[in-house]
This record gives sequence, C-alpha cells and structure tokens, in this order.
Amino acid sequence: MEVHLLDYLALRAGCTYLSDLHRPGPGQRARLCRALAELAPDCAPQREWDDAVAYLTGGPPAPGPEAAKAALLDWLDQPHTN
Repeated sequence: MEVHLLDYLALRAGCTYLSDLHRPGPGQRARLCRALAELAPDCAPQREWDDAVAYLTGGPPAPGPEAAKAALLDWLDQPHTN
C-alpha cells in the first residue's frame, strides 16, 4: 500500500480529517466497514495495522494483521455516540 493504512481508511470512509475516524457517522461507518472487509491483511505492514488499532480503538497491538483487522471490525460494531 502506497499510503498509510489510516490515511487510506479515512479516504475510503469519506472523512475530511483523519480525526473524523474516531467518531464516524453512519455512512462513514458503513464505508469504513466495506473498506476494511475488502483489504487483505498483507496489504499493509504490521506497524500500520498496530497504528490503526491504537489510534482508533486505543487498544494494544494485535498479534498479526488478521487479528488487527478483526479488532477494527469489532470496534466498528460497537455503538458510538456521535
């Protein structure tokens, strides 16, 4: 991936700013879920997956890209107040 994973996710979700990923609206959440579902775990280095997990969920690094992707999808399944 030529762009950082977080930047790619923000772009795909339609976020104006990277920080918009913290509290995605319903449409952004749906686009973000689709974008994550379409990504192969090996599309980005482990460090970028760890960055995404830490930035979005506040959680610790995942043991691998597959687990990081799952953690992000789980985070998106949780209710967020906008």
